[in-house]
Amino acid sequence: MPDSSNINGRRLKNIMQSFDLKNVISGPTRVTDHSESLLDLIITSQPSKLDKSSSIDIGISDHHLVYAVLRLARNKGKPKVILTKNYKVVDSDQLKLQFDLAPWHIASTFDDIDDSFYTWNYLYNNVLKRNLPVREVKVKDKSLPWINSSFRKQMNLRYKLLKNAKASGGDQVKWLQYRNKRNEVKKLLRNAESSSWHSKFKESKNPKDFWKLTNQVLRKHKAKPIRPVIDENNDVIITDNFSKAEYINDFLINICEDLTNNLEPLDCSLLLKFIYRVTPTISSIDLNWDEVRSKVNKTANPRKASGPDLVLAKDIKLLGDSVVHSLLPLFKKNFDDATFSTDWKLSRVVPIFKKATLVIVVNFYNYLGSSRIADLSSMEFLKDPF
Repeated sequence: MPDSSNINGRRLKNIMQSFDLKNVISGPTRVTDHSESLLDLIITSQPSKLDKSSSIDIGISDHHLVYAVLRLARNKGKPKVILTKNYKVVDSDQLKLQFDLAPWHIASTFDDIDDSFYTWNYLYNNVLKRNLPVREVKVKDKSLPWINSSFRKQMNLRYKLLKNAKASGGDQVKWLQYRNKRNEVKKLLRNAESSSWHSKFKESKNPKDFWKLTNQVLRKHKAKPIRPVIDENNDVIITDNFSKAEYINDFLINICEDLTNNLEPLDCSLLLKFIYRVTPTISSIDLNWDEVRSKVNKTANPRKASGPDLVLAKDIKLLGDSVVHSLLPLFKKNFDDATFSTDWKLSRVVPIFKKATLVIVVNFYNYLGSSRIADLSSMEFLKDPF
């Protein structure tokens, strides 16, 4: 560390402490017959990214050459894993038969609609799992440029050998085949990646291109700056980042107060009048098999994603008339009790930023949710119940 007795040393020490900086050179960098001094420093905020650091006496100067070796290993991100089904091998006739034989009447024995839907969902997923197994698949957002079809074939062969080795138990021959293929694929990928980056570095013609490639290797990306914000109160364009943050912070803090200033005074006498029900109800709805069948087929879009209950519209379309027998008593219970299952009111919500001025807080985000096929089928009857 710098000498605390020297004013410049104290200043440097205070700066390093303020910004959490570390000096990685510990030995002297200038040696004479009567003193040893540490004059040449390598200062970093992340010492963990350095593999090695030291100083070398090269003999052409009284100052040693200081150096540091960076750890340039790229962080390996976790792959995205999704659940998928193989519809090519499913026996649709056997699936429909087992679906018809399932005890769907159990769902009608419960008083609570949530219990009824839980039972239906359990039977539904149980039948599908037996006839349409779910498997995990790794999905990559972007394929690596140095991986081609020949590499993928070798990787698939490696995975098949691993499955065979696991299925064989302790068969050393199959495990040896897998290890050899694993080492072969690893060597191929490393050589291909090294050759790819080596050729790109050769093509770099200036320091800017060189450091751009280096940041790609290290997966470093510059943060996108916040665009200028218009202060509507003062009609001023704010460009300073600190002022932008203060303006947005003040807006979010005071938005409720600004909106409530335009409201009429609260009449406390209204608090004594309680409203027990705000949803409109229908005394009776006559559901039959044909109506449920037409509504389910209408809303069962195979391209639609599932909700939290994992009920896929593609599966509903595959089951056809068999699913109507199970949904009919469930829909009747919904309308008889004038309520819907709590799970049908859940949704996967994705915030989407809207390009708008800071007028109302709801303009910041718009929410999109994925509804369930069962909920849509039930809601369809409310549009035209008679």
